[in-house]
Amino acid sequence: ETQGDSFISTHTGKEYKIRQHVNCQPMNVVYLVTCRQHRFQGVGSTDNFKKRTSNHMSHIRHGRRTCDIASHFIDSQDCGLNDFVIQIIVQIERPFRDKKKTWERLRRFEGHWQVELDTIAPNGMNTINEYQRSMQYSNGQWN
Repeated sequence: ETQGDSFISTHTGKEYKIRQHVNCQPMNVVYLVTCRQHRFQGVGSTDNFKKRTSNHMSHIRHGRRTCDIASHFIDSQDCGLNDFVIQIIVQIERPFRDKKKTWERLRRFEGHWQVELDTIAPNGMNTINEYQRSMQYSNGQWN
């Protein structure tokens, strides 16, 4: 796990400042995973960062392809958990009372950063563009 006041897209080389302080119980966050070995990145979101990080590492360790990020580390013969770096890049500080609205907002942020950091395959670990997917979903229905 890496914390800092900035992060860099390994694909574009552009650096971004983190403009907020993440509290000690990180909830409702968008995070960036970087593979040190391949300089490949993926963006995800979760309502419980510590649990999600633990799940990513467990899935990689046990070869469970539960998401694009785990699949990268499992399928790459020359990288492993030592190459796994994760960093919070956005935290929703005032979540909605309605968890569904908070989740939709997280997905929009996730999708934005997938596009901005160019983490969608073949340039990164993500295969689903959450930004486009979130735009297709409105008022609780898929358009």
